[in-house]
Amino acid sequence: MSSHIPLESVFQKLPEVAKDTIEHLPSNVEEGLERTKGFAKQAVDATKDVAHRATDSAKEMYHSAAIKAEDALATSREYVNRNPMKFVLGSVAFGVAVGYLIMCSRRKPTFRERFAEEPLGSVREAILSALAPVGQRVHDGYDSAREGVGKVMDEVHRFRPSHRDHSMSDRISRVASNLKFW
Repeated sequence: MSSHIPLESVFQKLPEVAKDTIEHLPSNVEEGLERTKGFAKQAVDATKDVAHRATDSAKEMYHSAAIKAEDALATSREYVNRNPMKFVLGSVAFGVAVGYLIMCSRRKPTFRERFAEEPLGSVREAILSALAPVGQRVHDGYDSAREGVGKVMDEVHRFRPSHRDHSMSDRISRVASNLKFW
């Protein structure tokens, strides 16, 4: 069974409910504010507590590490004072080992590289630099000869050759085509 409240009775009670809500509103708001303040205070207190514990823990760790470092320093000083020769020899050995590792990391040229490949490379570079102008002159001379042969061929072709001259033209053409090696 569904309970059905008549709408008219709801409208009749509405002003009374609104008045009651308005009357209790300030006290409800204040109660909510007080609860919120309480939660905020608890959160702040918890945060402060955690921060204090973390600070105390960090101070303890620092103090413990400082004590251990001082103990290690005192122990090492005592050892060095008792065994100065061992300490000096150990330091020298360590320095030699580090120096050896540094020197081994540098690559030295092999006998073949030092006495065969490097001098031959220098000689090759010297020869190439000396021959570069000669090669340029030969190339320029070839270009000039080729242009000259081309001009002669143009003149020969313009000239109406006889059978005997025509064979001369063929010979010159063959010579010119052989010059195209560059």
